[in-house]
Amino acid sequence: MAPPLRNNPYTLCKNIDRLRAAAPRGPRSAPLPPWYRAVAQHPPAVFTPKGVDPVHTGLFHPAPSYSSSSSSPSASSDSTPTARELYKRADPRTYKARYIVRAPPITYPEDEIRQAFYKWHPLELSKPRTLVEDEQTLKWRSWENIYGGRHADNTWTYVPVTGESVVKHTMYLMSRKENPLSRHEAYQTALRAFYEARAKADHNRLEKRAAAIAEAQKIAEEEADMRALEEAQRQLLGQQQLDNGEMTAFGEQNQDAFEDAPLTEQEKKDAAYWQARPLSARFVEWEAAELEDSRAYEDEMRTARTMQDEMRRKMEQYEKRNIVDDAEPASDASI
Repeated sequence: MAPPLRNNPYTLCKNIDRLRAAAPRGPRSAPLPPWYRAVAQHPPAVFTPKGVDPVHTGLFHPAPSYSSSSSSPSASSDSTPTARELYKRADPRTYKARYIVRAPPITYPEDEIRQAFYKWHPLELSKPRTLVEDEQTLKWRSWENIYGGRHADNTWTYVPVTGESVVKHTMYLMSRKENPLSRHEAYQTALRAFYEARAKADHNRLEKRAAAIAEAQKIAEEEADMRALEEAQRQLLGQQQLDNGEMTAFGEQNQDAFEDAPLTEQEKKDAAYWQARPLSARFVEWEAAELEDSRAYEDEMRTARTMQDEMRRKMEQYEKRNIVDDAEPASDASI
């Protein structure tokens, strides 16, 4: 049991009267506390023990149409209820009281609109929704359209169109100051806006899907063209190597012996790297440029070797001519 209050609100005014009556002088002439009149006119509510029906304590008035199925009409007119009327069973220590008067159910105007919408659109309940609150969802919105509203900074906020959007837009059309609509007209207007928004969203989704497919096809065609170009360049390089005589008879005869020759670790790493390296367009262009530079270098070296051979041949002819000229005077002197 809870301890008694130090200043029990039920006996507070009585205690003041008893103290004033106990003191013949002094406190009797003192004024009453400023809260005395208010507490005396509006005392605290009557304490109701647990398990007692509040109707029988004077807090509520019993319903005039109350009648118990287990009692006769004569017994229901009696002001003193029985234990069977107060409790579900005879033992009041185990079961709670069965209240006679219950609070009416709380209903809102948008409940009927929401019930009608989801009755004819049951699949909307299966759509995923985000229940996380953030700054955007907590901002005030004016549902003058199906998408959301305008904020204080005059910026539109996109809200996913759901059944709640239809309900809130319908309530806005019913409660606006200028030209309010009836519930049926407002609901039909919001429903048309909902269908238009969903059709627009589907159209945008199909357009994005078609654009993504077209982009993928374009990339696939570019990759196919690039592979064809790389294959053509590879064949052209092989033909040029054959034309330059790089595949000699010696190489063809000793190809098996060359393949069977042991490779060093660095050569193995280089071979694995070049085998795993993908051939890109940039690499093919770089390789073609390097081949052109190497061919130009070979031409220059071939020209330089030719000039060097020509110079050596001329020097040999000059030396032979000088040797012959020096030998003729000596022969004349001996004669």
